Amino acid sequence: PPDCDCMISGSDQIFHELYFSNRNRYIPVLLGFGSPKIKKFVYGASFGTNEANFIVPDAAKEMLLEIKNISVRETSGCRILKQKFGIDGFWVPDPTFLLEERDYVDFFHLTKLSKQKYIAVYTLGFDRLRKLCDSAIAKVKRIYGCEEVHILSAGISLSEWLNEIRNATCVVTNSFH
Repeated sequence: PPDCDCMISGSDQIFHELYFSNRNRYIPVLLGFGSPKIKKFVYGASFGTNEANFIVPDAAKEMLLEIKNISVRETSGCRILKQKFGIDGFWVPDPTFLLEERDYVDFFHLTKLSKQKYIAVYTLGFDRLRKLCDSAIAKVKRIYGCEEVHILSAGISLSEWLNEIRNATCVVTNSFH
């Protein structure tokens, strides 16, 4: 590990039970490495759930207790931190709201595409939501007069993903990050 004064971790759902279920996943996000003198912080993390009904290994709990400050992007995360770990975390806005649209446009070189109308679809747990998603897409097609549907998935760059959303007539999603 680097020799440094502090380390910062944080991202969407890094406190999800999936991370806590695998040592190789939770060590990096809980900063379970480096000198004990290094100050550790977590910024804008989330659990991906409103309930604290998951199992956390003792080693992961110990790593969490070594972190100086923990901030989460949902108020339910503050409650979970207190209930599950006895930690007083604090709420911060989702990091995506820290910048203005122009900042994203400039940084990722986003463009306005042609006036072609399409629906962008991004869902988590898509198979489970197939019927509901198909119904929402059909309704959006009628309302906005769109026939083309772009399914956003892994394999496209962050710039492409942002451009797809920016240029869509409508976005159908069950994820709000």
